[in-house]
Amino acid sequence: METRNIRVLIQECSARLNAAGYSASRISWHERKWENGICRFLSKLGTEEYSRDLGEQYLQGVIQGVPYNTAKSLKRNINILTEYLEHGTISSRKHDFTLYPLDGEIGKLAEAFLQEQEDKRLRPRTIAHHRRFLSLFISSLSIKNKESIHGVTAEDVLDFLNATEVQERNRKYTMRSFFRFLVEKKLVNASLYMTIGTYKCVQKDPLPSYYTEEEIAAMEKSIHCDTPTGIRDYAIFMVACRLGLRASDIARLGFDNLDWVANKIHLFQEKTGKEVVLPLTKPVGEALVQYIRYGRSKLAAFNTVFCTVTEPCRSMNTESINSVVRRIMKNAGIRINGRHFGPHSLRHSLASRMLLNGTPLPIISETLGHSSTQTTMAYLRIDERQLRECTLDVPLVEKDFYEQKGGLFYE
Repeated sequence: METRNIRVLIQECSARLNAAGYSASRISWHERKWENGICRFLSKLGTEEYSRDLGEQYLQGVIQGVPYNTAKSLKRNINILTEYLEHGTISSRKHDFTLYPLDGEIGKLAEAFLQEQEDKRLRPRTIAHHRRFLSLFISSLSIKNKESIHGVTAEDVLDFLNATEVQERNRKYTMRSFFRFLVEKKLVNASLYMTIGTYKCVQKDPLPSYYTEEEIAAMEKSIHCDTPTGIRDYAIFMVACRLGLRASDIARLGFDNLDWVANKIHLFQEKTGKEVVLPLTKPVGEALVQYIRYGRSKLAAFNTVFCTVTEPCRSMNTESINSVVRRIMKNAGIRINGRHFGPHSLRHSLASRMLLNGTPLPIISETLGHSSTQTTMAYLRIDERQLRECTLDVPLVEKDFYEQKGGLFYE
């Protein structure tokens, strides 16, 4: 069985991914997963030689009980190492969608449109999406025996847009762009383009994922603060569930954001740029003090509060904050199927608790740092108690209604 030094293998895989056009952030993601995953696994086994069997053995231990998408990403991360070790290649994960030929009169117009998009220097990926949807549109027209652009009606376009809800917005974007091109070339009537413009892509926002007070208590209880990692994770959890900060803001939290005298936290949110002032409550403050004294590395010479436990010491990022919260939920045995399971779900949970306690929406909005109360109103859908109060009594139906015409319709 083939083996190779894991450090050498990672270096070669990173170089191959870079040559294949993978983004720097994606390559960095794989490198972090390798460093914190398979490298540590092999180190515990007392070896630095990677093989297919050891890769599969590692996977069996980490994908148990994790969500499907997480397991899929971890498998891809290890499969890259195995494939390159054994074949010297890294296959692409990109899906090869069926592309119907851009034939006939409409096909030639579609090719002219795509060429114009290239001349405007649109991203190749955007042009590829346009090509795919146009090929599907022309295929739908061929079924109707329509080969001329002059025979295309608004009904034909709407039929295509209504065919499926999958990637509905992207299909509308392609149709709008294509027919705007045709209007500019004076090949179709502007009314056809306007018909597409009035088409509404109605997408219902999913309900925010949240956890009950009992589940939050179980998570908090599951954290063992007898190691530097546990002390740090507890502090991160308290900041997430008691203050509702996003993972990005927790990762960027600096000592200059902490006002110990006034017991407040001042920061500008990364997502919105809005300044928020939050109370540095006793539970959160004590968790932070414990971490700074006993959990934070003395070698950490940077301003950010949370950092890695293992050397070389570095600031935590959004992904590592997410990983901490996911691990806490997993260790607590919380059911996460069908629910989000990161710091954002703890943010939703805080909003849910505030609603149950009768906190006014403007205060919740200010606490979460929303740009408007309209954003906060999404949480009203999870407040079952207040929703029940909005229900109306079903009006009584007079007896005469059922007895009309001798009760003929109600026997």
